[in-house]
Amino acid sequence: PFLFGLFVKMFGFSWRTSLLYDGLLHVWLCCITIWGARRIAPEGARWRAYLAGLAVLPLGTVGRPDELAMCFGMAACGLALAPMLTWPRCMISGALLGLCCGTSMGAALGFACVWAGLRVPILFSAQWRGALAATALAALSGICALAACLLPIAITHPHAYTFFIGEVQRTAAALPLVATW
Repeated sequence: PFLFGLFVKMFGFSWRTSLLYDGLLHVWLCCITIWGARRIAPEGARWRAYLAGLAVLPLGTVGRPDELAMCFGMAACGLALAPMLTWPRCMISGALLGLCCGTSMGAALGFACVWAGLRVPILFSAQWRGALAATALAALSGICALAACLLPIAITHPHAYTFFIGEVQRTAAALPLVATW
């Protein structure tokens, strides 16, 4: 919402600027998808990363949750794929997951599971203590980023949290549907 507010402040509010903003987010999501896929693609098959990025283009809003949340979540997972996850990368990755949660609870739940799945093998390695500390730091920075998103709203509108709880309940209610598929 903040980025959209800045965009509207610069270009004005109309359906064209809203469509342009959504298009830019869509292109950004494709670029982040390519970046994340390049990190896991084998050396000789980098073309698969570009194919994955192009596969995001025709999805529209039907095949994914909030696009901004997807951008935050993909960037967080892309950072988690780094061969050596440094402390700053870990903090940024956690903060991106916190921003993802502040944007869309459903997307945050999905990307948090993916992020955790990327980190689990490291927790069973010889550097498990450092990996556990880095994961805790990522969680802490994610909570701080989420708090930075929610506190201004909670301070100015004390009862606004009921909408957030409603979103959590709606997302949790949909989980049994996902399990049956």
